[in-house]
Amino acid sequence: MSIKRKLPLPYWDPRYDLVPFAFDLPHRHQIPLHLHHRDQLVYARTGVMTITTNRGAWVIPPNRAVWVPNGVEHRLRMSGRVEMRTLYFRHDVVSSLPRSCCVVAVSPLLRELILYVVAHGPLKRRTARGRRILDFLLDQMRQLAVLPLHVPWPTDPRARRVAESVAENPASAVTLDQHAKRIHAGKRTIERLFLAETNLSFRHWRQQVRLLQSLERLAAGKTVTTAALDVGYDSTSAFIAAFRQTFGATPRKYFRDDPQ
Repeated sequence: MSIKRKLPLPYWDPRYDLVPFAFDLPHRHQIPLHLHHRDQLVYARTGVMTITTNRGAWVIPPNRAVWVPNGVEHRLRMSGRVEMRTLYFRHDVVSSLPRSCCVVAVSPLLRELILYVVAHGPLKRRTARGRRILDFLLDQMRQLAVLPLHVPWPTDPRARRVAESVAENPASAVTLDQHAKRIHAGKRTIERLFLAETNLSFRHWRQQVRLLQSLERLAAGKTVTTAALDVGYDSTSAFIAAFRQTFGATPRKYFRDDPQ
């Protein structure tokens, strides 16, 4: 079934300012490349979602959400059983929100608002009830904190080939010098390209890939030690230290706690 046929009918009706959508998806389920003519907030109630565009990848753990502006082509991959809850907004309702993808923390209050809207159906601002809920919801969304759950992709073909190789096998011990030789480029050239196009050194970019892919593995039920080894860490302690430094909590605590 196509993406279009799965969407609720009010999605296509411009009279609705917000249309909710709920779907439960199995581990490893993928939604192919597509786009929407509405802005959307995609919330992971359980499991982990990974959204990929031509600009990068964003990982959405439980109780976080990704903001996807209209017209952005993207694909989704599920890790663990995912309870996906999506709010589709008419563009003119949320024009003040970012025009690029980002992962945000979902507070307990916003979580309950999302679930309430999903349970009670689409909203029209012209009704008193719709206007009250929309205004409250948008006020909460404007306060969202952006989280470091993004891997930007370089655009230069040489750096892109290196990036794709690392993402396909994050545990590989292949050095940047070896990657560069394989594509007949200089190591310093690739280093400069990563820094210029991703704002990250190659070393930090690869660490971000490893940490975000570890979230997918943890969501699929792998132990901390297995996830660490899968993404290229030599020891569990080194992995936990890097995880805590990036995300502010140990892996177990990160999945247990709600973001504030």
